[in-house]
Amino acid sequence: MVFRCDPRAACAVHRTGHGDVQIALPEELAGALGAPLRLEQQAVELIEGFGEGGQIDAAGVARSIPSERAAARATALRRFLALDLDGDLALSAIETAQATSVLAAKTRGRLMALIAEADLNGDESLSLPELRLAGEAAALRALSEARAAERMALMAFDQDGDGGVSREEVRAVLAAVAMAAPDEPPPEGPTIPDRI
Repeated sequence: MVFRCDPRAACAVHRTGHGDVQIALPEELAGALGAPLRLEQQAVELIEGFGEGGQIDAAGVARSIPSERAAARATALRRFLALDLDGDLALSAIETAQATSVLAAKTRGRLMALIAEADLNGDESLSLPELRLAGEAAALRALSEARAAERMALMAFDQDGDGGVSREEVRAVLAAVAMAAPDEPPPEGPTIPDRI
């Protein structure tokens, strides 16, 4: 049997009681399919953490993105605010020097590198706007726009069209992708032999 797929997308076939169903996976998932166990683990964590009734919908996936970024932002800001000795939500060079003097050399070096990166105007202190920007940078490092798009693309795993993705659907799609992966280059054009 042969199935057709958009040649720019990763494809899988899932055999159902009603015949084979073509699944065209979004381009955003192409890189993630190289590590299917990691992708499955992340999907299950999303389902358990932000889903309901054993599945997650697009709103649940969307809620997960600012939540993860907020946690990363808080972690980054906590490091800086631990040095804010006078509680003014800013770090002066004196506070930084005093607070870091008791740290081990390796820890002090990493912290000073973070401070230097966040010190946009080079005055050796961090203002509230600089702290805010450092927090936002940490949030985007933790979950970039590309990874957020990849996360939203998991909704393509909704095989039954009910608006939610379950663990079973994630596992079925990943298994179908693994089984449909050709051992040799596919023939010319978007036709790929079914290996299920």
